[in-house]
Amino acid sequence: MEYDDFVALTVLAGAMGCDRKDIKEKVSPLLWVHGQANFQILNSSEVNGAISSIPHLASLTESLFKSNYAQFFRSLAEVEQQYLIPNPLLAPHARFYVREMRVKAYSQLLESYSSLTLERMCRSFDVSESFMDQDLSKFIASGRLSCTIDKVSGVVATNKLASKNKGVVYEQVLKQGDILLSGE
Repeated sequence: MEYDDFVALTVLAGAMGCDRKDIKEKVSPLLWVHGQANFQILNSSEVNGAISSIPHLASLTESLFKSNYAQFFRSLAEVEQQYLIPNPLLAPHARFYVREMRVKAYSQLLESYSSLTLERMCRSFDVSESFMDQDLSKFIASGRLSCTIDKVSGVVATNKLASKNKGVVYEQVLKQGDILLSGE
């Protein structure tokens, strides 16, 4: 495996697996100076050399960290076309990766608000209202996002209590299952 490919795979995995804080500390390879990419990695000259060959991955992590969701969606599309689909090992997982990254971006935006207009979300992601409605609806229905869409008022309301209680409910189900299996 070429070193550039290794760095690309690491950035792809890190962008999906790390939270916002860890993206800055562990994944984000660029320091932006005056709106232009300055290809300086924080501590690694080896990675610094590889970053110039994977600018869309760098832009993906940077835009997610900086909450620039319109740029994030553009970078995600470029990453899909340039890195995921052409790679025979990653191509079968391209749709999964893109879907998970969209959920991550939606969750990141929604966690800051108790409610947000659908129009505002569309502007943030630079997509149409019908796309946003359809995309959010899929993730809400599958339990991936803890929010509701009020089509009448055009508001996306987060249900923070439900997302916080998910882990508690899961633990309770496990505990009750253990009790049931042990016959106590």
